[in-house]
Amino acid sequence: MKVSIFTLVKNRTSQLKNLIHHLEQCSPLPDELNVIWMRSPNGLSLSKSEHFQINHKFISHDSIPIAKAKNKGLTSASFPLIGHINVDMLPPRDFIAKHTCKAKLGSITIPSLYIAIKEESLYRGYDALTLDLSKNMLPCNLYQKYEDGLNRSLYFINRKDAEKSGGYDEALEGTGVNDEDFFEKCIRMGLRIEKVHEAIFCQYRANYFCPLNHCLDFIHNASIFHKKWGYYPNLSILSKFVEYGVISSDFRQTGIHVKRMPTSEEINQSINLSLKGPLTKQPLEAAI
Repeated sequence: MKVSIFTLVKNRTSQLKNLIHHLEQCSPLPDELNVIWMRSPNGLSLSKSEHFQINHKFISHDSIPIAKAKNKGLTSASFPLIGHINVDMLPPRDFIAKHTCKAKLGSITIPSLYIAIKEESLYRGYDALTLDLSKNMLPCNLYQKYEDGLNRSLYFINRKDAEKSGGYDEALEGTGVNDEDFFEKCIRMGLRIEKVHEAIFCQYRANYFCPLNHCLDFIHNASIFHKKWGYYPNLSILSKFVEYGVISSDFRQTGIHVKRMPTSEEINQSINLSLKGPLTKQPLEAAI
């Protein structure tokens, strides 16, 4: 089955170059890569590959239009199977074959494990990272379990199922809850979640776990999610907002009420922590 891969980019151009280089070494190759730019055209938006077609699509917006950009990725696919991958990731070279085997009509496939590493480690390549991991020499965090057991940073879905779902809800603003809402919609329409046994290297970002710099978007989107599906997503993040005094502690009973905005110092501290990251060396057994 032919495969369309798409990824979103705004400022992570080094990660995009790294991802393209890695995909060129995969077997089988993707049949196309659709790069969805959330910025104006630039030098890298002319990049091509000798190994597969690269199509550059543009979403012009002042903020970060994640839902709109991901819908562009889904609708731009030329082939029956669509794969989404975050730009700061390295999957195994055979990941397309593994997901193609499981991604039948009526299902979405996701990896079983993410290994979070520092950005500078990402550029060393999959083989070097795997070797260091096997020697317990790779500072990393292992993301095996999320609150609902799912990580949606990489997934494959049949184009017919994506069309039937209606895609991402563009009432959601900026970052946060977009993938959770899309997956909830897919599950409610009967799609099965199939896990593929594989390890994905991804860039560590501590502010993913308490995104103070995007708290208004996250709060807005979480409220919409609750109204649609009857429960709040990402309770650990909302609980962090409670700890910071950003929202009231009784949000599950009375709804989310903003008490104050985070200070610039708190936001900068969150971002700086994401760049440093308390990563530890993990034994290979922990990643299996």
